Amino acid sequence: MRQPDLKRLALLMTVNCVRNTVIEDYHAQGKLDDSEMKAFNQEVADKIYTFLHYLHNKPIADSQAFLLAMGVMYPSNWDQPKIDRSFAQAAKFFKKKGTPLDRSLPHEA
Repeated sequence: MRQPDLKRLALLMTVNCVRNTVIEDYHAQGKLDDSEMKAFNQEVADKIYTFLHYLHNKPIADSQAFLLAMGVMYPSNWDQPKIDRSFAQAAKFFKKKGTPLDRSLPHEA
């Protein structure tokens, strides 16, 4: 996958999967100031981008080593993930609208 596409995907995942969660509520309540929120967003985006880069653009041996290293922090006591209904509904809505993918996604300048 091309680097600009990975970067765009990392930012989309950051804003939709991390920032637009309870962390944004904490920011709105003043528990995190603007500079802390900016630093948090950048760190998350960088880490997601790194994951995507290793999974999509590195040789399989590098990808496997990366996943082994990341597996050290595996959250064995967390609930298993499930499909987010609001994301699924949004996807269904845009599929019905027939919005072309290249027009709907933000592009790197």
